[in-house]
Amino acid sequence: MVQAARLYSATYLKEIDELPWRRTAEINAVKHTVACLLARTSGRSPLEYLTIEEKEKQKAVALSLMAATPSSIEVLIKNFEVRINQ
Repeated sequence: MVQAARLYSATYLKEIDELPWRRTAEINAVKHTVACLLARTSGRSPLEYLTIEEKEKQKAVALSLMAATPSSIEVLIKNFEVRINQ
């Protein structure tokens, strides 16, 4: 999944690289992704295939990412990967 996220983000960012709002879009994507990570554990439609322990772990990781928002999508992916596997 991490490789898929990296490929998707690299492809997307390459496509919008010349646009003046690219940096703003990336920061907004980081914030939105972190919010989605939290919502899928604690929101109205939590992921059904995660165990309670996995949901709690993802929730803790999402909250830590909210407290120190990553500076880019790549940093978000890296931080999520490291923290979720601890």
